[in-house]
Parts: sequence; C-alpha cells; structure tokens
Amino acid sequence: MGMGECTNVPKFFDATDDLDEFDPEDSGDGARTLKAEFVGVKALALDGTGYRAALITAPDFGCVSFEPRN
Repeated sequence: MGMGECTNVPKFFDATDDLDEFDPEDSGDGARTLKAEFVGVKALALDGTGYRAALITAPDFGCVSFEPRN
C-alpha cells in the first residue's frame, strides 16, 4: 500500500475569504478570514503557490480525527 491523500483536511483557499480591510488586531496575517462553516477545523492544506494543496500520508499515519468510511 502506498501513500494516499487525506480528504478530511480542507484547502486553505476553500476555507477562507479575503478581508475587506486590514485589521491590525487580527492574529493572522491580515489577508484572509476563516469562513463560518470551517470554524473548528484542526488543519488546512496550503502549498507555496496556492495552486494545489493536499495532505499526503503514509499508510501507518494516525489521525485523531479518523472516521472509517461506511
């Protein structure tokens, strides 16, 4: 069994929106805000270009959020 893609980790640009204006009190970089439906996620995937992102795992990778498929 080879490497596989975790489908439980949303992509950064799918889970965030642009801010209307910069807020210096924002704890992030001031560029994006998390969408309401993604509040509580434990991880986001982002590559250096923002083009494609995925979490690739080995078969023995353990995730505390794992839920078996039915």
